Amino acid sequence: MGCVSILTAYVVSARTIGSAALVAAAFASLLSHAQRTLSTQVREIRRRTAEVTGRIVHVDGKTTPLDADVLTIVPERALRILCAAVIALAVALVLARVT
Repeated sequence: MGCVSILTAYVVSARTIGSAALVAAAFASLLSHAQRTLSTQVREIRRRTAEVTGRIVHVDGKTTPLDADVLTIVPERALRILCAAVIALAVALVLARVT
């Protein structure tokens, strides 16, 4: 988990644990949990599933074929968005520090 790394780096630099370090550690822990939650199903399907069959029947009667892509596309998209969000946060923090 990233929370230990963040707290360690903060303590080494500041020689104390401040509220910013605790919030950053909470962020790292929650981000790690979100990533694991999203990637577990995708990894299971990609690595250990031989076949996915079935269909989704919607309330309006429409059906959607069920396959591995249907089950993995949304979590994979969410993981990409999380990655972009973390990069944007990092850039914002650097800009806040240097300006």
